[in-house]
Amino acid sequence: MGRKSKAHEERRAEILDGAWALFTSRGYEGTTVAAIIDKLNISKGTFYHYFTSKEQVLDGITDRLAAEPLAELMPVVEDNTLAAGPKLNRFFEVSRRSRLRRIDAVIDVARVLYRQENLIVRQKIAERLVVLTLPALQSIIEQGIDEGCFAVTDAGEAALFLWHLSNTFADLQMRTLLGPGSIEQKTQEMVRRAKFALPALDRVLGAPEGTIDRPSTAQLKQFVRAVHPAQDPPDSTKRSSGPRRRRR
Repeated sequence: MGRKSKAHEERRAEILDGAWALFTSRGYEGTTVAAIIDKLNISKGTFYHYFTSKEQVLDGITDRLAAEPLAELMPVVEDNTLAAGPKLNRFFEVSRRSRLRRIDAVIDVARVLYRQENLIVRQKIAERLVVLTLPALQSIIEQGIDEGCFAVTDAGEAALFLWHLSNTFADLQMRTLLGPGSIEQKTQEMVRRAKFALPALDRVLGAPEGTIDRPSTAQLKQFVRAVHPAQDPPDSTKRSSGPRRRRR
């Protein structure tokens, strides 16, 4: 009896899962289409029925990683009751909350992507994310130009610069999260960087300084604590349930 066929989406998801496992263990350059086929024990025809190349597989992985965050952001972009400035702040705030809620998965993926052998994977994912998220940012900037709160002449270029600045900022913050240091040290570094870097976003938009909200110290500390909960000081109410017994 032949191999039992599987639903299209299930089989596609299996290929993405298998490819991601190989990308994380061997690196992107070290993984071939043949290796993906061998790992999943599928035919070459089955692979090419779903994907035309290894690059398209990585695009599929990125689309899947971005699907939930983008679904949460689109209602903000499409909210006609919000002016452009508040809408952009809401866009960034929803993005922060989404990452915090999924922080375990975010960090697991980051630990893989920040390995030296996976530099090209990180670059390709960033390129794909530009394609996926740029239209939303451009839409908000175009609204801001119409409202007169953003003084730029090219919404597309402004969106591109805004995305790359935001991505570089997020990359530096992630390196701090993954690096050595205490909760307080990491929080202070992230706060200092935010105060220095985020005014550049205002300038890209030609907006007054302070248009883009700065994350608070408490918000940034939430990320650090979520990544390093073991560093939290013990709760004094749980240190002892009664008097200590003397050792004999």
